[in-house]
This record gives sequence, C-alpha cells and structure tokens, in this order.
Amino acid sequence: MENILPEPVALTPEQIKVGLQAQFVRAISEEQVRAFARISGDATPLHMDENHARQSNFGRRIVHGAFQLSPASAFVAMRLPGRNALLGSVNAEFPSPLYFPCRARVQGQVIRLTGPQL
Repeated sequence: MENILPEPVALTPEQIKVGLQAQFVRAISEEQVRAFARISGDATPLHMDENHARQSNFGRRIVHGAFQLSPASAFVAMRLPGRNALLGSVNAEFPSPLYFPCRARVQGQVIRLTGPQL
C-alpha cells in the first residue's frame, strides 16, 4: 500500500481557531508493522505471528498501539497547527483492534485554545 502523506502547513496563531479541523489518510502495511517491531523491539506474537494471533481473542494480527499513535505526531507537526508545532502529550484509548493491511483516517479538531493570546 502506498502512503498518502500530508503536505506540511504552517498556520499562524491568527489562523488557529476553535472548530478548525484537518485530516489525512495513512496506509498501514505488513512491512511497516514489521519495521516498527524491529525499531521498537516489540515483536509480540499478536503483531508478528499469524498462527498465534488466530488463536487469540483478536482472530488475526493487529497493529501495535504505539504505532497507531505515531500519526498523531505527524498530524500536529504537519496539519494542525503545522510544521512549527510539536506534540507534547497524548492521552489514548484503543477501543477496538486495528488490523492490517489497512488505511486509517487521522483527524482532529481544535476544541479549545489555551495559553497567552498572541
């Protein structure tokens, strides 16, 4: 699967408003999951071994939770607010498994503004 990567944006403080939304689609392939396992050191059979995963409650291999969080960094730095921002923290839940290969939509919305007014 080919990744559809976001084009970087650079919003000014004046452009960032409550209700502003953005999204992109990311393809997740077996090759990427295997690469993440090598990089992270997490080769849990639920991610890597189809036979093992078939015996589990999931029924097949699933994407690592930490891998699923990585698009959040891309979203903040590349989409909203854009390339001049960094992801500072994440509060995540995984209500259902993410099976691969797949295409995942990454989306977000400004729900509140905090900090000094610029």
